[in-house]
Amino acid sequence: MFLYEVLVEALVCGETAVTCAQFDEKLVKWRNRNGKEKCTLELMFDRSKITCSPNTDDQFSAGKALENRHRNRDQSVLPPEDIIQNFEYDDTGPVPLDTGTNEISVYHTKSGFIVTQTPLAHTEHDFWNMLLMRESAVIVHLNNNEDEQAYWPYEPETQTAIRDITVQCVHRILGSDGCSETELCVVQQGKYFDVLLIELQLPNGELPNTTQLLTLCRKIERYASSSRYSMTIRCSNGSRLSGLFVVAMNLFLRVRIEQEVDIVLEVKLARRSRPEFISDFASFNLLHEFVTSYLSEFSEYSNFK
Repeated sequence: MFLYEVLVEALVCGETAVTCAQFDEKLVKWRNRNGKEKCTLELMFDRSKITCSPNTDDQFSAGKALENRHRNRDQSVLPPEDIIQNFEYDDTGPVPLDTGTNEISVYHTKSGFIVTQTPLAHTEHDFWNMLLMRESAVIVHLNNNEDEQAYWPYEPETQTAIRDITVQCVHRILGSDGCSETELCVVQQGKYFDVLLIELQLPNGELPNTTQLLTLCRKIERYASSSRYSMTIRCSNGSRLSGLFVVAMNLFLRVRIEQEVDIVLEVKLARRSRPEFISDFASFNLLHEFVTSYLSEFSEYSNFK
């Protein structure tokens, strides 16, 4: 199966890696339609989806199970069976966390991103319990849904009790770029765990811009590139915004080391864990704009020319 997938990728996608020095020039050519119905960049997006392994019902049986449906915010976004996160959190035995949760690899690190949906009212305890069990010290909260309710206390020196877990707000900093930071202390059975929650608020239904993506990547770079921290990435359904950030963060870490850009490859690697990642062309196009902005910061250095 692996050999067949390699052949399909080679025949359908071809060579998609570009040096940093050539990226801007290549992107201009990829966006030029030359009178055709689709430009090269749009064709690259279409081809990136062809190479994904087909999804079968068996891959998502846990998420589709009747006893777990109430845990899913979006029934169309479920993690593959082999990477779903399961945790035992009470006397009833092993119970899956929100089945919209799975782990995504991060470039050049041993620890990965835990990607999940925004917890529902009846799964908030599952969420915080997972965070404690995985010792996830950083949460990246991507929110473009005004109807979502916060699952943590906003005001300093306030707290929220969720069964045997207490979440305390220690400090909160509001950023002018729509990106805020909140220091939380999560307490369970006398044990204290500090969590940094970084929140990016977006207008309802909109994607972030390149400046916001770059700001967010810089804020968590030291956490993402360290094996000491496990990070939780979440958006409403654990797919569109989370996938965009995961791919952008991997590009952010990879480009400066390898001096090469391969967005198609990065998208395909992320989709192995969650097939719904980067499912629209707007997100795919934004990743290219993100890389252009990122590379412009290094244009003065000879090793990027």
